[in-house]
Amino acid sequence: MNNPEAKYIIWAPDFFSVRFFYGDNLQKVLFTYYHLKMSGESATVWTRRDVGRFYSKSVIFFGSHIYNNYGFRNYMDSLVFVTKHLEAQGNQVFPNSSEVLLWENKSFMHDKFDALGIKTPSTIIYDVDSDSSDSVDFDFPFLIKEEHSCSSLGLHKIPDGESFLALLSDGDFKKRNKKVIIQELIDIRRDLRVIFIDSKIVLHYWRINLSSEWKPTSTGHGSKVDFDSFPEHWRESIIDSFKKLNIRTGAFDLAWKSDDLSTEPYVLEVSTFYQPNPRPSNVQDLNNYGSWKKSVRINDSYQKNMVDVISRVQRDFVKVLVEL
Repeated sequence: MNNPEAKYIIWAPDFFSVRFFYGDNLQKVLFTYYHLKMSGESATVWTRRDVGRFYSKSVIFFGSHIYNNYGFRNYMDSLVFVTKHLEAQGNQVFPNSSEVLLWENKSFMHDKFDALGIKTPSTIIYDVDSDSSDSVDFDFPFLIKEEHSCSSLGLHKIPDGESFLALLSDGDFKKRNKKVIIQELIDIRRDLRVIFIDSKIVLHYWRINLSSEWKPTSTGHGSKVDFDSFPEHWRESIIDSFKKLNIRTGAFDLAWKSDDLSTEPYVLEVSTFYQPNPRPSNVQDLNNYGSWKKSVRINDSYQKNMVDVISRVQRDFVKVLVEL
């Protein structure tokens, strides 16, 4: 660790802190290091904060709130600051400053989608401090997504005008948000997560809401997961949409209006930092994936399978790094 002479610097501040063990950052760091070393590359895990000392290196890090050491609401800004300065010093940074901007910044993301002609549900960026809600021309119910949020956190279903005004007047909500994303609520009971590395699909799975009512499809909400089926007739279109973003790795969340796969897909989100979900061996666990994630097992555990899938994804990621 902390070898300043290495070509590849895997930056992991707070590596030895308890909070670094939450999520999948630890596994990503270790498997990236392992696969770089197995490829014959000079690599180190840099656990100190002084990443700004490096010039003409390849610097790798993984998005996490732990980089926001000063507690700002827009935690993504700290990573943009770091990447831009590292690039100015001749470093090749993964992710680069353009890719970081897409991480949990939904205003920037939707502006990018509009500029590139990537199809999304009808969306507007709304100023929370606006004196009037008259500019919101959406039928109820619609969705509000907090500008800097992930997964189903910061997602609000708005059934009527009273609920809309109540949310906008909530003090904590206003502290967290200067802008929010207001979006058409399309009628879906499933969405498709597609993970790309170098414009190649390396993993995909459906998250399926088994309820008759709309709710987030996050696996924490009890969704069924399908790792097998894929809308092959949309494969090239999906890949082309990803290529437009000019990013090296990322995850799309896709959906079809009324779950009709004959229609053109919507891109709901893209993230340059993502957590892959592993496949369980037992088919029954696909039907209640959230329970499987929380279960404690010796064999076929979520934790073991997660290690396996992260190793595979990081191996493919490293192949892209060393070929550049």
